[in-house]
Amino acid sequence: MPLQLLAIHVNSCSSVSFSDSDESITVDAAEGVHDEGSKELFNCDSDVEFVPPVLNAEPSKKSEYASCPICQAPYPLDVLEVHASTCGERHEENQRTLDVEKNEPKSLDDILQNLAEQVDNSQTFSVCVTRSNFFHRALQQWKRQKKSTPKCSLKVCFVGEAGIDTGAIKKEFLTDLMNGIELRYFEPGPDNKGKNPIYSISALEESYFRSFGEIIACSLAQGGPAPDFMRNWCYTYLATGDFDCLVVTSEDVTDVETIELIEKVRIATNDELRGLTDDLLSCGYTGLIKTDRKDLIIRTIILHSLARVLPMLDQMRKGLQLYNLPDVMEQHMDLCRPLFVPLQDNKPDANFLMASCKPDLSEKGTSRHNLEQSILNYFQDFLQELEDVDTEVVSNTKTLTVPAVLQWLTGQAHKPVLPSERNNFEIHVKFNHVCQQEAHVICFPIVSACTKTITFPVAHMSSYSEFKHVLTLALRFGNVFGRV
Repeated sequence: MPLQLLAIHVNSCSSVSFSDSDESITVDAAEGVHDEGSKELFNCDSDVEFVPPVLNAEPSKKSEYASCPICQAPYPLDVLEVHASTCGERHEENQRTLDVEKNEPKSLDDILQNLAEQVDNSQTFSVCVTRSNFFHRALQQWKRQKKSTPKCSLKVCFVGEAGIDTGAIKKEFLTDLMNGIELRYFEPGPDNKGKNPIYSISALEESYFRSFGEIIACSLAQGGPAPDFMRNWCYTYLATGDFDCLVVTSEDVTDVETIELIEKVRIATNDELRGLTDDLLSCGYTGLIKTDRKDLIIRTIILHSLARVLPMLDQMRKGLQLYNLPDVMEQHMDLCRPLFVPLQDNKPDANFLMASCKPDLSEKGTSRHNLEQSILNYFQDFLQELEDVDTEVVSNTKTLTVPAVLQWLTGQAHKPVLPSERNNFEIHVKFNHVCQQEAHVICFPIVSACTKTITFPVAHMSSYSEFKHVLTLALRFGNVFGRV
């Protein structure tokens, strides 16, 4: 009996006689015993006629066989038609399984590419905002959109600027917005392993964190920066929504008052612990207050500090549903982790920016070629000088940084996230040897962020000091999209 039909056959099989001119066979349906001299065989009540193989028969008396047109396996002619129909169904199911396995993400690039393919490019999600009080205005305009959703192609307009968004303005908008989210609504810990959301009931009531989730999803899908500033436990909760599966320690606490309380408990005596009774009760600890229970007390303080920000993460998780990100994160926890957790330093440095430059040089051996090479050397020295500035000074002042230079050139202060953009990321460098203006003292570089092009005024950059002076002024006062 063909294996594919055996299960159906057994359910309806009974004893039946079968005879042949040369020999007879008896097969017991219950025990499967073959005896000669009997006229009985299996009887199949199904619509399929069963033709058993004839034992020791001559070749001419055996059943005729043919190959299945789908799986190419040999089957008796009388069951071939039924088998072929079920074989086709199995073939389709196997093909669907292969298609699913084929589309299953194998890397972070595959996940990001799938996100990018979900963007509805047939419609736009338009946001018009001013640079004055940018973060508050941008968040407000994001929330009040009613005619479209952030799942459509994002188009940004800075009021009062002539630039038309063909990609760079959108990336600058997402870059500044993501930077504002990190600085205003996430607090760092004593280490550099990520930040926790702040405890803010007013932000929760205004649904700010839901908007943050939508902004993060939109940024990942449309070429903006990744939110790689969160603690690992925050990422795990965003992916699973399950607080019980989290593994947290005192290092995950970022609230200053809670950190101080944990330190007091660690060094406290019995009398000092009793003096902290009110603080411990406010954290939810109701057990005995003794030094031999310090570990349990500290554990309670940690859980209290982290559990109170869970509503913020829950609201953010709803925003991430815009692109079904929580499901993707849960299925591919390790692949998506670098997008949310600072596992390595991914900030652009001088080497990355210089390697991305594609200069349009004059013919070798000419004086113009030598001047252009000098400009490129000045540019590299300038970037490396910015790179050597103390990071603490950068975070507390408006000191220029290499990411700020990259944002000035391209609209984004991060390395390209989407694989399609990363493979083609180039900064075109041109040189202007002749100034068209008369009686002028200085010319500034011309930047086209959408095409990632910068044109240096060579005549005003004959030395490094002149180059640095001109470029510094351009970076500080030329950060708007004023040209079309």
